[in-house]
Amino acid sequence: MKLKKGVRALSLLLVMALMTAMLVPAVSADKINYNDNLSIPLINIEGTTEKLETDQIKADLKIQSTIEKYDLVLFDIPKIRDDIFKDGELAVCIDGKNYSMTLKELPVNDKGVNPDTHSYTGNLKGVENSNSVLTISKSVLIASIILNGEEYCIDSLSATDSSGNKYHIEYKVNDVKIEGNYIYGIEDYLAHTEMSDEEMRIRNEQANIEEEEKASRSTAYVRILVMTDAKWIYDEPDWQVKAQNIISQANNQFGRSDIQIYLLATYDSSKAGELATDAQNIVQNPLDTFISHVSPSYLNSKSADIAIYLGGYDCTNPDWGVGATYGYDSNNATKKRYGWSQMADDPSPYDAIHHDRTVATLHEIGHLFDADHQDGMQAANQESYNRAYQWNSGSITQSVVWAPVLRSTSYEYSSNDYNGDYYHNNALRIHQTRNVVASYF
Repeated sequence: MKLKKGVRALSLLLVMALMTAMLVPAVSADKINYNDNLSIPLINIEGTTEKLETDQIKADLKIQSTIEKYDLVLFDIPKIRDDIFKDGELAVCIDGKNYSMTLKELPVNDKGVNPDTHSYTGNLKGVENSNSVLTISKSVLIASIILNGEEYCIDSLSATDSSGNKYHIEYKVNDVKIEGNYIYGIEDYLAHTEMSDEEMRIRNEQANIEEEEKASRSTAYVRILVMTDAKWIYDEPDWQVKAQNIISQANNQFGRSDIQIYLLATYDSSKAGELATDAQNIVQNPLDTFISHVSPSYLNSKSADIAIYLGGYDCTNPDWGVGATYGYDSNNATKKRYGWSQMADDPSPYDAIHHDRTVATLHEIGHLFDADHQDGMQAANQESYNRAYQWNSGSITQSVVWAPVLRSTSYEYSSNDYNGDYYHNNALRIHQTRNVVASYF
C-alpha cells in the first residue's frame, strides 16, 4: 500500500514527467516459488508457458508489492490464440493438477472495436463450480480462473523482454496481503434473518413467478463507453485489454438467465490527457470531474448509453471511496449515466490487482442498473429486494455490490436463483431496469 498524497494542478507534460520518475522497486525472487520444481509455473498452459526468475530480469517489473507470492512467466501468445481458435479448449496445469479448459467466445465489444482482442468464458471439464474468464490480444493474456473456491489470476506487466514479449505474472488472490483499514468498517450482515418464515415463503413464491416468465424475455444490449486518463495508460499500456477483461466479467454475470444483458463496449482515450491535466480535481471528486469533461452530448456522439471512468489516480477524499455513481434513482437524468472506479492502489485494503479492480467496476455498473448495497433502499416507493448478499459455503463470501469492496467479494450479483433470496436479489432489479438503461441513448 502507499500513503495518500495531494496532487497539485499541473500541465500534462509535468504530470507525465513526474510519473516517469515514479519507479516501483522490483520484488525479490524468493517471493515467486509456488512449486518446488522451479520450471513449473502456477498456471501452465501446455506448450506455451515459460517460468522465469526475477533476479535474472533487468527490467523494472513494477509488481504490486502486496502480491506476496507469484510466478513470473512468458507466454507463446500466438500458439495460445491458435489453440483456442482451433479447438475451443486449452490443456492447463493449475497448482500441479491437469485440466482441460473449455472456452466459448463472449460478446464484449461494439461492432468493429478491438477486432484482434477476444474474450472467452468457460470452465474446467469435470470440475463443479469452476469458471474462467479470459481475454487475449496479439501480445497480452488476462485471465481469472475460479477453482475449488479459489481465484487464480494471470495479469500482464508493462515490461517486455529483449524481443518485445510481454512479461506476465500468475498468482492466487489469497496470496495478496491485506493491508490498511476500511474507511467504513466491515459489516457482519446477513439481512434475510430479519424476515419471518412466512414472509420468506411469500417472497420465494413471487420469485418463482418471475422465473417462469423468463423464457419469453429477450436479451438487452447496453452500449458502454470505457474511458481512462493518461496516468493509467502510462502505468499500464495494456489498459484496453485489462478493461475488456473487466467488461467480460460483467457480461459473464449479466449473461445469466435471470439478468439477460450484454454490455457492448467502446474504449476511448481521447480525453486521457485532458483528464490528467485536471488531476487536482480528480483526486478530490473523480466522478463529477469526469462528468465535467465528458458531456452527455459526447456520450451520445459515441452512441453510448452509459460511461465508466477507470481512473488511474488514487482518490484522496474518503467520501468517494474507490468507486462512485449517482445511481439509477438519481433525479439528475444525465448524471445517472456515469460511473467511476479506481484502478490505482489505495491506503485501504483495496489494491491495484485485477480482482479488486473488477469487483469495484462491476459494483458501480450494478448501481447504474439500481443494484444496491446490503442495507438496501427502504424509502417510500423504493424497492426493498435489490440488496447485496453474504453467504457461507465454507468461507464467507459477498455478492459484488456489497460495501465495502473486500478480497472475499465475488463477481456475482445477488440472486434468488443462486446466492441470495427474494429479499436479496440484485439480479432481478438489474433485469427490470435493463431496457430503461438501454434506452438512455
